Amino acid sequence: MIGLDDKKGHIAALIKLAKADGVISQYESNLIKMIAIRMGISSNDFNEIVINIESVNSLPPSKREEKEVYLYNLFMLMKIDLKTDPDEQKMCEELALRLGFGVDEVKRSGEFMTANLSEVTDFDDFINVLNNK
Repeated sequence: MIGLDDKKGHIAALIKLAKADGVISQYESNLIKMIAIRMGISSNDFNEIVINIESVNSLPPSKREEKEVYLYNLFMLMKIDLKTDPDEQKMCEELALRLGFGVDEVKRSGEFMTANLSEVTDFDDFINVLNNK
């Protein structure tokens, strides 16, 4: 189970990614809020994250499955506005490497997500590409 601080870090990383191109779109905002709700983050905690974004620690999860969900959320956020901003893509790739994914995994998954910008990507399909299955 992911602790509240880890969840806050995950949401903070998503917010920072959304800001990478200079503006958080309504689609990005809605997706981040949906992920926060799904993670069990209260609206008070969410507002605290937004207000204190720079002081929220963003430590990577320790379990492979949690890292895969984290990476999936990052890439889904990157493509939510149906375009890939170079700054967002670079940040996604850097975060993926910090999560411990290999260069080939990052390249494969990034190419898959950008090639399917206009489609909702199924988590299992993403995992299959990430793991080269």
